[in-house]
Amino acid sequence: MEQEILNKNLKRRVMLQIHLQFWRTKILERAPYVLPIILLFILLTSVSVNNIVQNLSYTNINSIWSFIFIALRDTELFTQTIFGGFVLSLGLPILRKAFSNSIWRSSPILRAS
Repeated sequence: MEQEILNKNLKRRVMLQIHLQFWRTKILERAPYVLPIILLFILLTSVSVNNIVQNLSYTNINSIWSFIFIALRDTELFTQTIFGGFVLSLGLPILRKAFSNSIWRSSPILRAS
């Protein structure tokens, strides 16, 4: 009886580890797609989008970039970090594809070094 309980607990722990490993690998395979969504969700929950839209309506179209830079400068460090991570998570896959281009590999100068 006690052996059955031990076997059942062991089976439950092993299956839990298998499921955790499965989901961890699935999430890591899809990290370029999942990470921006998670960071955008955190960013939207930490920023008052209503106030941004309201303040944005008071600015003219010529000063939109200055509004964005001033808004980013005056936010908390946490929000700036999340925004930077969001921008990087969108930009890194593009940069990775740009630098893995076949032109870089086919250059004789780069192959010699």
